[in-house]
Amino acid sequence: MLKFGRKFSHQLQPLYIIHGCRRHLLYSTSSASESHPSLQILLVDYLGFPCKKPLSPTKLSRFLEEQEAKKVSDFDFAKNVVSVVDFFKQIGFEQPQIKKVVAYLPRILCANADKSLKPKIKLLQDLGFSGSDLVNAILANPLMLTRRMRPQIDAIRDVVGSDKNVAKVLRRSKWLSFTHAADNHLIPNVKLLQEYGISNDKTVNFMLQQPKVLYRKPDIFRDMLIKVEDKFGIPRDSPTFLPGLYLACYKEESVKGKCDIFKSYGWTHSDVLRLIGLNPYCLGLSETMIKKKLEFLMKELGYKPALLASRSNLMAYSLEKRLLPRHKLLLFLKEKGLLSRDYCLLNIASWNEPKFIEKYIEPFKDVVPDIHQVYRSTSDIPPTP
Repeated sequence: MLKFGRKFSHQLQPLYIIHGCRRHLLYSTSSASESHPSLQILLVDYLGFPCKKPLSPTKLSRFLEEQEAKKVSDFDFAKNVVSVVDFFKQIGFEQPQIKKVVAYLPRILCANADKSLKPKIKLLQDLGFSGSDLVNAILANPLMLTRRMRPQIDAIRDVVGSDKNVAKVLRRSKWLSFTHAADNHLIPNVKLLQEYGISNDKTVNFMLQQPKVLYRKPDIFRDMLIKVEDKFGIPRDSPTFLPGLYLACYKEESVKGKCDIFKSYGWTHSDVLRLIGLNPYCLGLSETMIKKKLEFLMKELGYKPALLASRSNLMAYSLEKRLLPRHKLLLFLKEKGLLSRDYCLLNIASWNEPKFIEKYIEPFKDVVPDIHQVYRSTSDIPPTP
């Protein structure tokens, strides 16, 4: 049996694909306008897409137009696809992950692996991305492979100061908003914050948490700064001024709708403003979650609006992961007669998980051997309607 070297085998691969395309042409009943044979065989037989509608009509049409404009032969196109797929595999992609990228961005199959893809991947690797971290970054932002990356990265580095921080920002950014960093949005917005007296350290910390806020157009960003001060009543020297910008990103009707929910539970406008001033992120919750928390905290536990407005952490804590499990466990211990006095969830909710376990789980594990299981199971209990 003849044995071919790897290089020769790699050169033959496009021939096998084209051979499959020709067979598809012989036995297919679809017209060329309805189905592009070479693309079909590549997507189905080589990349593993389903036979029926492997790509959306819009993406498929756009992709075929680009391929037609380049006037690339079937052989050269297939050869390029092999090169692109092999490149993805070399940097750690599995076949299903390659399919995800292609499904979202079909034109990636026309990219030059050496001249276009490799420099971008090298740039990400230099920032510390590797292995599954690199793969996940690309899966989250496939468009980065079709854009110039260095200007955006340089702009972000100018603000956050280190490659480590740049990588953190990239992990929290969608490419469609991230590209604005190179459109003269980021640096002018940072200068606006400096004019407002916001220190560089605060700006960096905020960008690491909410980078998309600083990608807004400067005129829109200036209006947001004004809104935080004038409408939300948060002074620029307040530690919650920057989080207020996060809330200012929401549409006016969305914020009003959420404020109206609080008011329907007896909150005054002053109560709502106090809550916003202490923790603007509380109004970043969905309307459904706001209602669930108010039902639990006010109707089940009996807390008043003024108290909740001044203790904003209760609205910020996770209902399913912290408030409900702790309340249900404490209620369970009380019903068992294991608590010598009433508990105050208002204070206990602020404890970290190790402290809560130390105080209310470990002391009772001899009396209630399955207390850890009881605690875990309480997260499945819905709030009282």
